Amino acid sequence: MMRQEEVSRGRVSYVFGVCCVLLFLCATALFYAIEGEKAQIAVHDNLDLFVPQYKILKESGTFFTSHATVPFLGGIDRDYLPSEYQMPAPLYLLFPAYTAYVLSYLLKVLIAVLSGYFLAKECFCSEKFLRIRGRVLLCALGYGVLNLFPNFGIAFASLPFLLYLLLRIYRRPSVRDYILLFCYPTVSYFSYFGFFLLTYLFVAILVLWVRSALRGERPASFSDRRRGSEQKKKGIFASLSLPLLLALPVLACGYVCVEYRLFRLMLFSHTVSIRSTMQEAALTLPACWREAVDVFRNGMMHVDDRHLFFVMPLCLCYLLYVNLDNLRSLRKRRKAKRGNHGAGGVSLPFVNLCFFLLILNSLIYGLYDNAPVRNGFFALFPPLQGFQFNRTIFLNPFLWYLLFGCIVCDDRLWGKKRWILHLLPLLAMASVLLGNTGYNDLYHSAYSAYYRLRHEGRSPDEMSFGEFYSAPVFDKIKKELSYQPGEYAAAYGMYPAVLEYNGIATVDGYLGYYPQAYKEKFRRVIAPALDRVESSRQYFDGWGARCYLVSGTDSVLQMNRKSLPGLTDRNLYIDPKALRTLHCKYLFSRIPLANAQELGLTLLIAQEGREQAYPVYVYGWKL
Repeated sequence: MMRQEEVSRGRVSYVFGVCCVLLFLCATALFYAIEGEKAQIAVHDNLDLFVPQYKILKESGTFFTSHATVPFLGGIDRDYLPSEYQMPAPLYLLFPAYTAYVLSYLLKVLIAVLSGYFLAKECFCSEKFLRIRGRVLLCALGYGVLNLFPNFGIAFASLPFLLYLLLRIYRRPSVRDYILLFCYPTVSYFSYFGFFLLTYLFVAILVLWVRSALRGERPASFSDRRRGSEQKKKGIFASLSLPLLLALPVLACGYVCVEYRLFRLMLFSHTVSIRSTMQEAALTLPACWREAVDVFRNGMMHVDDRHLFFVMPLCLCYLLYVNLDNLRSLRKRRKAKRGNHGAGGVSLPFVNLCFFLLILNSLIYGLYDNAPVRNGFFALFPPLQGFQFNRTIFLNPFLWYLLFGCIVCDDRLWGKKRWILHLLPLLAMASVLLGNTGYNDLYHSAYSAYYRLRHEGRSPDEMSFGEFYSAPVFDKIKKELSYQPGEYAAAYGMYPAVLEYNGIATVDGYLGYYPQAYKEKFRRVIAPALDRVESSRQYFDGWGARCYLVSGTDSVLQMNRKSLPGLTDRNLYIDPKALRTLHCKYLFSRIPLANAQELGLTLLIAQEGREQAYPVYVYGWKL
């Protein structure tokens, strides 16, 4: 039984945790509401990719249609774009793009908090959970505020909930849990998470089967729920968890149903995609090892959780502590028959398993760039040709925070100074929110607000959400052009996403999976520029997801900045005949083209002004 003092402390801790969660959510919502579209939101793989895709699906009326043509990349099949049943797609259908983006962030944090809470409630006994639930909320909040790949933020946040469901199914299966498991893919993504989750689940089933057989244990079964049932399994399958085995096809079917468009393309389309010609790195094994160590320490852009600065040192110390504690008291625990636990009742095998998976995921990430290893994998599994199996690294932030949660929930650490265990998640959050990382929208938006206060309302060179898309400017241009839907255009010196967001059909764009035939057509357009800049040629030929008009002189144009750093040449190097073959009627450029006449272009509109973030020049073909 818990002492009254512990009950009181647990209640205070819980109230403190709830207040911190509500304070963060309310403060963030208020900040983004005040900033509006002045907020500085990450562009790379974000504003230039998913946000305009959702916008163009909504405005073209193709959100739910099948085999429809979406006016982007010259007219692409709807199935190549995200499923309408996956978060955050429904938010963009229901709300304006900026509002949907902010709601997606807030929902990500809330899902992470609730998922972590349910997982801890399932893992700990009721008495212990009442003591630690406040700390659980703080730790889950820390996981929720990680600045990971924004469009997949909800998928990251929901991983604790998936583990919670699988634990319940393993211990006491119910129809409700299977229904929730089937619906889980609505908050996940198959190509980034689902494939690896299904693989790890399959391995876990085998490992638990072997472990139960060696221990002579019989896992929970469906018959256990029938009152008075004494039926027992016999033979080799007696130790196999049939409820967990059933979870595998249920989860797989959920992914197939939710992402039916993706599976329809993969299984029934004979169209060759750009994945067939993508070139991967060819590193030596020592170089792969260095890359694995680097990603273990620092993560990578899409999973930059900043664990190096606070969480990882604590977790490494904790790993050493629980293993040494286990060795020191092994004999005593055997006599007491307490089982194989580390300090504070935290499962030692669980702690070691998390570290093993962290190392394994990092090694897979490094070895993926070794050609013999990669080719050997594809030889064993031909249907996965071109699949980036190094995305196991996307699971590492969750594993780091599982370990961090073990530290925060360990009652034996710090003795009576348990207030320190409440401080640790807050320090972890500070290390994340105050970090100048690519997807830290709160940090960059706060800096932008501060910059405007110090510079009489002038915004920094990096564009805000509203400046990036400049919707009023393009509305004016479309009106002057008498633009009609379906008239295709291309962009130079700006992201094609800007045109897509503003309802202008594009022959260019950014998509990681589309027909190889279109890539070859577009390559003929930019061949003059690729022939002049070798790095651009290698980038397009070896990848090709970004079908952009590129400079024939400058290898990089920082198009997310108003000053357009890197620009040295105002000539455009393209094959105009090849561009017209793609039915391109207009060319939108941030740069006044010096060789427009040579290309057969005539200036239609020059939209300039100090109130604009950048000028826009619209060219058309001479008749």
